[in-house]
Amino acid sequence: MVDDEETIAQLVAERLSSVGHSSVAVHSAQEALSALEHEQYDLVLTDLMLADMKGIELLQTIRHQHKKIDVIIMTGYATIESAIEAVQEGAAEYIAKPFTFAELQTVIGRTLLRRTGN
Repeated sequence: MVDDEETIAQLVAERLSSVGHSSVAVHSAQEALSALEHEQYDLVLTDLMLADMKGIELLQTIRHQHKKIDVIIMTGYATIESAIEAVQEGAAEYIAKPFTFAELQTVIGRTLLRRTGN
């Protein structure tokens, strides 16, 4: 979970952990890339607007360096253009804030199901 709003990142990571997902909160793109070098992850959930790098740039870097990791983009500034760009760049999903935890679980579940081919 990558969000420069620490409270949001921590809350989402804790909620995901409470339903059985192994989850960690980081607060910058650089922290996320560092974590990806040291641990194995199936999925990255990232905000579109980060302080140190745009979420699209993080998505591009992850897709280039870690091809097997799926990326879900979330944003409080959803537009058709940014959704199209995210999907064209390889985002598994795009979700607009505010979202409910149930909506997030659905998006994550759909992404993980595609990983297993079910």
